[in-house]
Amino acid sequence: MKKFPVNIRSMQINVLIFLVLALITASCNQNNEASPLLEEAMSIQDSAIHIGMDVEDIISEKLKQDTSVLMRDSLGKIQMEIEDWKHSMILIPGMEHDHDHEGHDHGHHHHHHHEGGQDGSHLSPEDLKKAQESWKAAIENIKSRLVENK
Repeated sequence: MKKFPVNIRSMQINVLIFLVLALITASCNQNNEASPLLEEAMSIQDSAIHIGMDVEDIISEKLKQDTSVLMRDSLGKIQMEIEDWKHSMILIPGMEHDHDHEGHDHGHHHHHHHEGGQDGSHLSPEDLKKAQESWKAAIENIKSRLVENK
């Protein structure tokens, strides 16, 4: 009987590839089911994004109504705060945004700056939720100061 040459190196590589693919598939399947805390964090984040859009709309309207240097300077400082706020966003891993922003004027482009967000994959669901609550409170604070200064 003739023996077939066994290429052990080739078999090891095939086994290694199989194991890596199995691990990737298993981890992807686990991430498909979002925990209720992550869903809640996503809802808070989405609400904060909408508040941020409202704030940008308010600033645009104020700039149209009052073109004084003092108003432009004041709103410029608030716009810088908004940019800092956008870049402090903590991304929630495995969660997708619904970007159907009903009730907003789609005649102009809204910038969400998701690419500026920080990776939140190292945080627990509880910490992600707390981070989103804090992030939302920051934009609510900016909005309340903006509305107070009518």
